[in-house]
Amino acid sequence: RPASEPLPVCGARRFGGMSCVLFALAFAPSLTSGLSRSTWLSRSPRATCPRAARDDVMPEAPLGQQIAWGKEITVRGATIESVLAQFEAHGDQYSTQNLALTTRHAVKMGRRQTNALRQDARMTRLADTCRHRIDEFNSQDLIDTARAFATAEVRAPRLFDAIAA
Repeated sequence: RPASEPLPVCGARRFGGMSCVLFALAFAPSLTSGLSRSTWLSRSPRATCPRAARDDVMPEAPLGQQIAWGKEITVRGATIESVLAQFEAHGDQYSTQNLALTTRHAVKMGRRQTNALRQDARMTRLADTCRHRIDEFNSQDLIDTARAFATAEVRAPRLFDAIAA
């Protein structure tokens, strides 16, 4: 970033999504089969942080609450059901880090239940929530989210389009 360029309003980093796109194309071709490589790679970098200017979304919860939710997601006794139920209850207030964490842990715990994950409406809602807030994700959260959805083979073409944009 040039020194003269101001930082984005809510601290998100600009990221073209190239590594996520290449990951998705290489490891999850069935998820991206309707999109050509040139379509994915010809997108311009996205603007940062539209959430700060939108009035139709709930604000993120305070940092202390984000930390508490993050601990509940990663606690040893957590299950797919508990992680997705917590997302269902509070997902609109999650930070992007907690969205990526939820995605990653749901897929990690559901390794042997990928059919159930693919059919779970909460995973679709999680993909939609991630897609709507994709401009706020940092590069690591983008990679974690793309990898989790690709590993679970959850069909989320609009999410992958948003990552590539």
